Amino acid sequence: MSVISIERIETWACSLPMETPLDFGTFKVVSREYVAVRLTTSDGMVADCLVLSRRSPIDVAIADVLAPLVIGKPASDIAARASDLANGTRALDQYGVINRGRSILDICLWDISAQKDGVPLWRKLGGRPRKLDVLLVEGYSLPGVSDDAFAERLAARVRDDGFRNLKIEGASYRDPGQLAARLREFRRIAGDQAGLVVDLAWSWPDAATGVKAIAAWKEFGLLWVEDPMTRDKVDEIAMLRKRSGVPIGVGDETTNPAELDRLMDADALDLVRVDALAIGGISAAMAVAQRAMAKGIAVSMHEHPELHEHLAFAIDTCRYVEAFPLDRPFVRSHDLLRRSTMQRVERSQLSPPTLPGTGISLDDEALRRFSYRRHAVSAAAAPSLLSNVVR
Repeated sequence: MSVISIERIETWACSLPMETPLDFGTFKVVSREYVAVRLTTSDGMVADCLVLSRRSPIDVAIADVLAPLVIGKPASDIAARASDLANGTRALDQYGVINRGRSILDICLWDISAQKDGVPLWRKLGGRPRKLDVLLVEGYSLPGVSDDAFAERLAARVRDDGFRNLKIEGASYRDPGQLAARLREFRRIAGDQAGLVVDLAWSWPDAATGVKAIAAWKEFGLLWVEDPMTRDKVDEIAMLRKRSGVPIGVGDETTNPAELDRLMDADALDLVRVDALAIGGISAAMAVAQRAMAKGIAVSMHEHPELHEHLAFAIDTCRYVEAFPLDRPFVRSHDLLRRSTMQRVERSQLSPPTLPGTGISLDDEALRRFSYRRHAVSAAAAPSLLSNVVR
């Protein structure tokens, strides 16, 4: 039997302007930047992947550093390729951009493996068929929108669209009382059935700030408060959890699993947020989830639902698939994909996907339109393994 090898790895760095900039208090988002990756095997199988890059050079790390370490090698041995990537980067910082690049390549290899078996990735990971609620990321402030109009917009998602769980951005509010007023009006219109998450985007300086803010919100029945501070403030996050009386979730954008381990060991979390596109790929994300479950800590996946729904269906304590609505100017990832998970949502719930692998498929025309840098590394370039950069 011939060995199926990694034949070609292509990357695209893309920038898509935002119709409406998003204000996170400590920073603003005026465009959405993504890195798209395509891995092709010697027998013609293709794995596509897409990640929010925030303009970090993940594509360069993959093309110049990581792809030459695995190109031409067997695609079936995921653990061996992970060792190749780890051994070849020992002189570099293991986390940040490097680990994001390794994450994507790991995901692509898992995708190929599931495709080869003819099963969706969630089934290869041992998941079971069930329905999961969508956690809809709807609650960004839009310019010129009153408190009443904001509350009505969220209530319409519950009343008209049937969504039962909403995430609200809370970092941009200088006065916690304004968000409290919006939540109060939302509850008046929509009732008490919808679950609410408030995302702070690492904006609070300490636990005391958070305790004061949460005191204004906790009456509205929050599912959890997310990423209140930077992950290194372990003691402060633990204190916030103890004093606030509201569940705390942390982990978005984490590239170092040890950061999450320290928080879990400090009893600082009710819920660990896991992002396979940052933490090290499928293998690392599942390992973090297993450690969390062993400690009795719930697991929630970051957005990128086209990928993370597979892990959610494979992790018993996951209750939600986080996703952005397609009819709001919040993200642009769906513009780079041929299909979106949100197209399969029925009354706020998702059933497991049925396509083999991840089912992620990049839109080549959109990549040509929105990419500002492209790389391709192929086995045919051996032994030099130099990337071909198209600007």
